[in-house]
Amino acid sequence: MHKKLVGLTGLIIVAVLLLSVNMISNVALRGKKLDMTENKLYTLTDGTRNILKSLQEPITLRFYFSEKLMNNEPVIMDHGKRVREMLEEYQQIAGGKLMLEIYDPEPFSDAEEKAVRAGIQGLPISQTENMYFGMEGVNSTDGRQVIPFFSPEPDKAQFLEYDVTSLIYNLAHPEKRKLTIVTSLPIDGSGNAMARMMGQQDGGDPWYIYTQLQQLYDVTKVEATATKLPEKTDVLVVIHPKDASAEMKYAIDNYVLHGGRAIIYVDPLAESDKGTPNPNNPMQAMMQPKASDLPESFKQWGIELEEGKILADRANAIQVNGGSQNRPEIVDFVLYQSLKDDSINKTEYATSQLKSINVGMTGVFKKLDGAKTEITPILQSSEDTQLLDASAGQMFPQPGKLLSDFKPDSDHKRRIIAARITGKVSAAFPDGPKGGTKAANHLTESEVPIDVVVVADTDMLADRFWVQVQKFFGQQMASKISNNADMLVNFIDFYGGSKDLISIRGREGFQRPFKLIEEMEKDAGKRSEAKMKELEDKLKEAETKLQELQTQKPAEGSSRLTLSSEQQAEIEKFRVEQIKTSRELRQQQHSLRDDVEKLVTKLKFINIALIPLLVGIFAVILGMLKGRRRRK
Repeated sequence: MHKKLVGLTGLIIVAVLLLSVNMISNVALRGKKLDMTENKLYTLTDGTRNILKSLQEPITLRFYFSEKLMNNEPVIMDHGKRVREMLEEYQQIAGGKLMLEIYDPEPFSDAEEKAVRAGIQGLPISQTENMYFGMEGVNSTDGRQVIPFFSPEPDKAQFLEYDVTSLIYNLAHPEKRKLTIVTSLPIDGSGNAMARMMGQQDGGDPWYIYTQLQQLYDVTKVEATATKLPEKTDVLVVIHPKDASAEMKYAIDNYVLHGGRAIIYVDPLAESDKGTPNPNNPMQAMMQPKASDLPESFKQWGIELEEGKILADRANAIQVNGGSQNRPEIVDFVLYQSLKDDSINKTEYATSQLKSINVGMTGVFKKLDGAKTEITPILQSSEDTQLLDASAGQMFPQPGKLLSDFKPDSDHKRRIIAARITGKVSAAFPDGPKGGTKAANHLTESEVPIDVVVVADTDMLADRFWVQVQKFFGQQMASKISNNADMLVNFIDFYGGSKDLISIRGREGFQRPFKLIEEMEKDAGKRSEAKMKELEDKLKEAETKLQELQTQKPAEGSSRLTLSSEQQAEIEKFRVEQIKTSRELRQQQHSLRDDVEKLVTKLKFINIALIPLLVGIFAVILGMLKGRRRRK
């Protein structure tokens, strides 16, 4: 009786202790987390923490999530929980400068009306119900920023922290970013500067990208022949710096060395560069050099534009009319490409959501041996490419002839069309500009790691490559055909933020696939592909044999429409081979399924049965040891 009482008392004491520890931990450890994931997926970056701690004015976040409607959607529920917990952590770090309001917009409720007014995207889940999962942010001056929908898709979810922190940063800094554009192209509709001075050229319509940038930013346009940059520049965009002065090349390089963010478009053959017209010889303008480059800076940055070369890409070629209006002939134009899928870097924030980029007569970059910078491809060609002399695209190139003459380069490697470059570098002009004077803030090496984007095509910004513009009752109506402008605007927004904001990279690894199973499936796919290739080769061999037999003189009294015994035997032989190969392919697929099922069964056993069993065995052994010690 005494032992039973002691045992019961012990159980009560343990229960009280557990309850006490739980209550104390809820208070003392609230907000504390231990991130055991491989890539620290649930730990906020220092950049986010710095931005939140530096907030001067209050910001209110209104988080809308239809939690009750999503109870049966585990993927969305998990993502919703992750977003909510992240926002609560943001609120805690901001120290009173960040207010968080959470709404569950049930159908026909005031919360749903608020969500609709805020611009939150409603996804219909029935005829009368919409699901909401987004956020609105407002600052003290009635500035608004909205994330219409928090997508749980991996390619978007990896940028969750950047999206939220960027929204907060933009509300805290609502002023327009100062954008400087250095160019020798008439993007503002002003025409060629030298030609205007000579009275040989009038202005035209500004490029649509230029009018769009003017609406979004405080834009200052500077001719490439100028000698300096504006004193205040948040982001620098260089477009076709042909004939750039020595002072301008130096100014660009020195700006980057000081940590300035730049997006630079160069081109071995800029079709938009009309040159200086000559009324007495119209062909002269067409033959003028149309290349631009910044070789001195690029060399220090560890990259080089392939001089005088343009890219022909058969796999990404755009189809054009290679004939005439009366006799159209659709043909792949290998000098014009539409880059999609794996030709666009989906791990970079600025390009992660882009679907297609159109380029024409583009150049390519190559990494220099011994480069100390990190060079990340942004846009790449396919492996089916050929580098041609720029002259091949200069004088009315014939798409059909270019396609028939196409011979892919033997290395079959993907070419870099655009890249992001980061790292410490030395000055391209350590002694200042040639024939000029050093700037007061002259540097011989970068203060901080540089961060620039270089693109080997300038024509991609011209209207015809990305937008169709029509005038309707005096107003311009635009319809996008590619994401060329989106890429530039995204990088300007990305670079226009603080260094803390730029430091926030996308998180990888929220989906943890079974890599072993993927490898097994890939291996099986390769074996199946090899078998199919073997079958196709045998089919071609059988067809050739049949053709040879068909050309032979038929036996007396027989017709060419009647198969000979040899032809019948050849056909039967192929049928037997086809059945045999098909059977082997089915056996491979069946074997793969068996192997995958066995592996999954093992994993389930380990996770569901083995671990608890080991814990139970350990507990029994521990109890036996304690009992033995007690008896002793």
